[in-house]
Amino acid sequence: MLSLNKNYLFILGSLVAMPLFLVVGGSGFSMPTTYYEVEGVPIHFNFLILILFPFFYLRRIKVILIILFSWAYITLGMLEGGDRALLFLQQMHFFLIYACLKNLSPQNLIHVVKGFLVSLILLVSVHLASIIYSLFSGDIFSAGPYIFDFVVYQAYLTYPLVLVIGFYIALQYFGLKSIWAIFLLFGIFFIEIILMRRVAVMLFLLVTFLFYYKYFYILLALIFVSLGYIAGELLEVFTNSFDRVTSLTDSTGFTRSMTWNRSLGYLTDIKILLFGNGVHNHSHNFFLHSLTTNGVIVSLILFYFYFSLFRKFFKNINYRVKPMVFISALILIDWNLNVNIYQHYYSGSLALLMIYLSNEKKFS
Repeated sequence: MLSLNKNYLFILGSLVAMPLFLVVGGSGFSMPTTYYEVEGVPIHFNFLILILFPFFYLRRIKVILIILFSWAYITLGMLEGGDRALLFLQQMHFFLIYACLKNLSPQNLIHVVKGFLVSLILLVSVHLASIIYSLFSGDIFSAGPYIFDFVVYQAYLTYPLVLVIGFYIALQYFGLKSIWAIFLLFGIFFIEIILMRRVAVMLFLLVTFLFYYKYFYILLALIFVSLGYIAGELLEVFTNSFDRVTSLTDSTGFTRSMTWNRSLGYLTDIKILLFGNGVHNHSHNFFLHSLTTNGVIVSLILFYFYFSLFRKFFKNINYRVKPMVFISALILIDWNLNVNIYQHYYSGSLALLMIYLSNEKKFS
């Protein structure tokens, strides 16, 4: 196991929680100036954790085989034009971060977790302050992707899910009755409502249910009633968010049907079915995305990696109900409606949650 400076590990953990990205483009390096799309390749700062990848891993036969397979596939993707290689590297980030964190001893890992939680509390505090400020200076509906003048890149993509994953870690670390747990419960919930992301809100409510915050829903009803008398604008925020969260259809039907049908149409081409088309097909479904981009041959290999990792994770946590339900719901809901596992911000926080839960008993 590696023995590292605790301050260094604390900083690495804090970077996992913060929405900090470096955009690599033809003109060099820059920070995102929009919360939606950027010109170039966005890389989350948690890539610095890859420095922890131990060299002795390279002597393991399984790791050698994975590296050889990855190198061959990336080379093929570069010869094809580069998109296939880039998408594959994005997908492998989760496995790499997981391997790096897994190699840390519990004594080292706890410093990463502490850094993550301090950073999460600071992030939620400042974002809440920014939203409250927007009540007096502008439109609260547009406040979600901004923290004062700072643009939260992926505010409507991975950011709300990272907050939910971080909330789960906080509850496990602080306990249900901690002041920090209560603060994050209401702070993150309010931010999620402002952002109006269905999957994130559903998973947040699942976490509160799993941890038996039985009074949360009663208090939530009282908040709705109170806002009707105190602040009509805030009540409108909640009601509009509720409508969006509970609606999975629009005027044309199920909101993901078009992207799913388009991807299924691609797979009727035998060449795409076998080898993929090597581009981002915007499938809004992880499994369809992998099949259309990589083809069934490479996808089955990747699916096996995921299956093996999660099976071992469930075994490491002794098949405890709460984490199994949460991770299973994450896969069944988010992975079937999005392809967020390709995003570094999301994959880094998910890897940290899983490694923390696997080592939780060792901390005590």
